[in-house]
Amino acid sequence: MAHNYDRRLRVADLLKHELAKLILGQSRDPRFVFVSVTDVEISKDYANAKVFVTILNDEQVNEIILALNKAAGFFRHELARAVNLRTTPKLHFHYDDTIRQGQKISQLLQKPSTDSTEE
Repeated sequence: MAHNYDRRLRVADLLKHELAKLILGQSRDPRFVFVSVTDVEISKDYANAKVFVTILNDEQVNEIILALNKAAGFFRHELARAVNLRTTPKLHFHYDDTIRQGQKISQLLQKPSTDSTEE
């Protein structure tokens, strides 16, 4: 069981690197310049992959995620040509907001506490 899990992690890492190259190098959409692939999770049957991305331009998050999902077939086709897998998973793009959440937490931790009483 662990062997299969290790393989899924290796395949996910391979897809992450290849997708990052494809999104920046072969897509013609100028909005994708602001996209970074942060993680890929593959289903147990290798049929589907969740691709998590961060987007530098916060105002266009929904628009860019929609565009990425529309281009998922193109990216899947190019992945199939670039990597040697029995089946290339269907790609589902999701916005990864962990960086933004981390920044909010960091800001909260840096704020001086107004509720504390000084002795």
